[in-house]
Amino acid sequence: LQRTLSDSEPVFDTLKKLQPDDTLFDVVRARDLALKSEWSRAATAYATGTAGKEDIEETYEQAAALLMAGLRDQYLEIVASLGEGIDEKSENNERFVASRTACLASESGIPTDQVLAWAGQARSQDDQAWLRHVLGLAHWRNGDFEEAIESR
Repeated sequence: LQRTLSDSEPVFDTLKKLQPDDTLFDVVRARDLALKSEWSRAATAYATGTAGKEDIEETYEQAAALLMAGLRDQYLEIVASLGEGIDEKSENNERFVASRTACLASESGIPTDQVLAWAGQARSQDDQAWLRHVLGLAHWRNGDFEEAIESR
């Protein structure tokens, strides 16, 4: 699907007209634009593709595109929104995505000790490599360099 949309804007436009509520087309389009380093357009496509979705997986990608496009304030809004949604009932993946997204920039608007707590909670539930990676990055952002090395 991504190759088809990448090769032909008219195909994408036609699919969107036929399925205007299907956000998958926007996410695929956003990924293609990101691969082409068209960051502003990618961020816009991600915003359309993630609007109103419960699943936050693409939120990380959207946040990265915003930073790459130089849209730091919008990035900060996304991180703040993710942070507001984290509580003791949050799923492991939510903590992972929130901490990973907050670690994209040196200053995310979320205290680094809070980001570290989310990453630690996510890591304590599972031993997947990506959870260790984010925990290490959270330690790094918090200035705990030895802990960052040890978290691998």
